[in-house]
Amino acid sequence: MKKEATIYKTNEGEILASCDKNACEGCKCSLFCRSKEYSFEVKNPSNINVDSGDKVLIEMPTGRTILSSFMSLFFPLICFFIPLFVSAAFFTANEIYQFLSALIGLAVGFLISFIYFKRRKKYFEPTIIEKKDDK
Repeated sequence: MKKEATIYKTNEGEILASCDKNACEGCKCSLFCRSKEYSFEVKNPSNINVDSGDKVLIEMPTGRTILSSFMSLFFPLICFFIPLFVSAAFFTANEIYQFLSALIGLAVGFLISFIYFKRRKKYFEPTIIEKKDDK
C-alpha cells in the first residue's frame, strides 16, 4: 500500500509524518478516522533528505497491511467466538455464562492484539520510498 504523506517533524533520526487531508476525501470511514490529526513514525532506510513540510510517498507492504488488519480486527473476533462455542457446549441452559465468556474472550483478544502491536511497533512502521517534488 502506497500513500502520500507530509513530514510533520524530524528529530535525531525519528521522523513523524501525517496523512494528507485530500487522501481522506471520499472515504466512508471519515467520521470515525483519527488520521486528520494523527502523526505516525516512519522509517527512512534510504536516508532520503527530508524536512518538516516535505511531501513524501510512503509504503507499507501488502502482507504487513493484511497482518495488521487481521490482528486488530479478526483475531479479537475469533477470540469472541471460541469461548462462546465452548461455553455453549458446557452451559447450554445458561446464556448469561455464554455471553460473559464471549465478552471475556473478546477482551483477551484485544489485549493480546495490543501487546502484539506494542512489541512489534517498528515492524509495522511505513517506509519512505521517495520525496515528492513541490511543483
